[in-house]
Amino acid sequence: MTNRNDHGLKIINAIASLLLACAVVLMSLQVVLRFVFSEPQPWAEEINRYCFVWATFLGAAIAVAKGTHIRVTVLIDRLGPAWRARADRLDGLVCLIAFAFVAWFGLVNVWAWRNQTFFTIPAIPQAVFSLAVPVGAILMSIYALRRLVSRPADQGGTPEA
Repeated sequence: MTNRNDHGLKIINAIASLLLACAVVLMSLQVVLRFVFSEPQPWAEEINRYCFVWATFLGAAIAVAKGTHIRVTVLIDRLGPAWRARADRLDGLVCLIAFAFVAWFGLVNVWAWRNQTFFTIPAIPQAVFSLAVPVGAILMSIYALRRLVSRPADQGGTPEA
């Protein structure tokens, strides 16, 4: 399944790229402030950490959408086409269940921390940063479901045998 015309995926990619670039710039700034001026900024490390977390979960959703997550296929490659299709279908279902599990408990975590703030940036609730987990997992679930539903028989869809 190609996602060349998936505008949502392009937006996710742009946001993840921007967050990653922001994290690199912040970390570089922090190194200069710490080692050149001896004035490290605690907020920069905190913002950097959460830019990386958001970029990671959005990047994981991109990988699910493109089917580029790492897979170990030593056993699956030895199967015939029909059994390989069944194994791929099972893999998709297990991934979907795992993503849904992470999304649910991520939302539970966000709800539990909804009134907490950070020490270095008290104006922003922790839930804003914790949302990376359920948002990323929900996006992974959506893309995993799309791949599972649209997968033809020769790529892990419903086998004919």
